[in-house]
Amino acid sequence: ETTDSTHMTVKLKDGITDSAGNPLKASDVVYSLQYATTDTISAMYVAYIDMEATHAVDDLTVEIVLKETNVQQWYQLGDVRIFTQAAMEASSDGMVNTPVGTGPYKVTEYISGSSIKMEARDDYWGEAPAIKYVNWIVISENSQRAIALESGEIDLCLDTAASDYMRFEGQEGYGTYVRHLFRNAILEFNCSEYSIMKDVKVRQAVAYAVDSNAVLSTVFNGLGEVSNGATSNACAAFDPTWNNEYYPYNVEKAKALLTEAGIAEGTHVTIGNNGTTVNSMIAEVVQSFLLAVGLDAEIMTYDNATWSSVRQDANCGLDICVQVYSSPDGYYAGEIWSGVFSSGTNHYENEELYQLISEAMATVDTKKQLELNKQINDIMVSEVPGYGLVDMSNLYVWNASLAGVEEMALANTRVIPNVLYFK
Repeated sequence: ETTDSTHMTVKLKDGITDSAGNPLKASDVVYSLQYATTDTISAMYVAYIDMEATHAVDDLTVEIVLKETNVQQWYQLGDVRIFTQAAMEASSDGMVNTPVGTGPYKVTEYISGSSIKMEARDDYWGEAPAIKYVNWIVISENSQRAIALESGEIDLCLDTAASDYMRFEGQEGYGTYVRHLFRNAILEFNCSEYSIMKDVKVRQAVAYAVDSNAVLSTVFNGLGEVSNGATSNACAAFDPTWNNEYYPYNVEKAKALLTEAGIAEGTHVTIGNNGTTVNSMIAEVVQSFLLAVGLDAEIMTYDNATWSSVRQDANCGLDICVQVYSSPDGYYAGEIWSGVFSSGTNHYENEELYQLISEAMATVDTKKQLELNKQINDIMVSEVPGYGLVDMSNLYVWNASLAGVEEMALANTRVIPNVLYFK
């Protein structure tokens, strides 16, 4: 129950226990929220929670208090891991390799970067799952995942390449599903003094030079849609019709802007990516378009572990990065916030934009949100610190012997709307 814009009361189900047998109480929820502040990733999911005021009312009631109104914070709570204090304090490694949770399964084996084996709990407090054993296998190469599905090594592929998905779709013996996301592929520009992308005209030129429709068809087999802005078109409080003419493919316009910016033909430009199949393919398509307007485009590929730290260095030698903007709650201002300012990797500075985003995230007035987000959108389009390419989807394929697969819509449409549910 949300009592006002900064206070929420949460009632826990009675009888919840973790896989170690510890009961989950309100005090454990408060402990988990406080623990999240010590973790680099989880800390951003509790950034606006007033930890001193947040407290357990009784064993099954928690009052969560915000330091200030922030629309995104309530939805980010869904990403916070909740566990019992007893289980965490009993763990020798902070539950990195031996997690103890309150869900229907317990981890029986974990091999980093390889697999996770899980078994349904006999003592689960809720309805027992129909599937007794679940084995998660890490297969990083797209084609190998498809082969594993065909050979029966795996029953479900959560991340299928578009080309493989098209092959499985409609084929007897397989189920398929396209899950639309609040996530899109973008070109992130290095707006610092160390890159020619510091000039807005050069950024605009690149946006005109790249044909997003070609990226959609070549990389994603048309499974998705062209972005109408820097974020997903589906974001709440964003209207794609604001940008009906969002940098249409125009080679002559691109060349003219480069000339105005004083960029000579043959100027060297670097395109960075994190080595995933999709991002590497996007980089290659973008490279071909930049070569066509006279830029000497070079692709630089990094491993995923160092990708973020490389981009955070303004003098890293990268001009353009193939990146993904995503929002945990699908809120437009929140996605711009996380993409432009929180990550700190495009080195773009604009105090007006910063203030507008802060104001948009602090109001619960829908009409006001739209007004503020329109202003944010106008800056993002004119200044183009990030150029949206394609709205992305997750492509699921599974062995049809997995019975009872259905789409499950979550209650709040502001949260990612669709997941798969296996009866």
